[in-house]
Amino acid sequence: MNYLVPPYSRFEFSQGDVVSDFELSPDGLKCISLATGEATRLYAWNLEDRKREQGIGMGQPAKNGTLAFAPEMIFAFLNLDGKLFKWQLPKKGKGRVSPYELPKPYTAGPGLIAPDGRHLFRFEKEGVRIWDIVAEEPIAYSATMRRDGRWTFSSDARTLTLALDGELEVLSLMREK
Repeated sequence: MNYLVPPYSRFEFSQGDVVSDFELSPDGLKCISLATGEATRLYAWNLEDRKREQGIGMGQPAKNGTLAFAPEMIFAFLNLDGKLFKWQLPKKGKGRVSPYELPKPYTAGPGLIAPDGRHLFRFEKEGVRIWDIVAEEPIAYSATMRRDGRWTFSSDARTLTLALDGELEVLSLMREK
């Protein structure tokens, strides 16, 4: 059986924007994107209407960042050059972006937000601390994971793999019974 996949839509970004992260909502009806560079911007897209719902300028340059929808899809988390932000997604009009502070032992720095929008993998000097962002608490620590290389999450956001110099490291989140 052959499948035909028609083009759904094409979105044009303004000149000079470098899309550093792009996330599709779990229901497939919305997406959010992050453009880093001289003028860092966040975009929210409605795929049903094929329109951009919102564009927010962060007012600061950034080199890299990751973002993900939070579980309820009313906001997203953003890790921008090591600083954590919460993005209130728009219902009507403008949403807003505000700094998001986690309690100690959290310190700002490089990290990845899992696709489930619930977990932050914060790379520290000697390992990776895993945070439940919504509950605002650390849930695990691994002293063996390195921060260099290419990181990829599993679809359920419970497994993080690192590819580096022909090696593959795997970190799995498992709840204690």
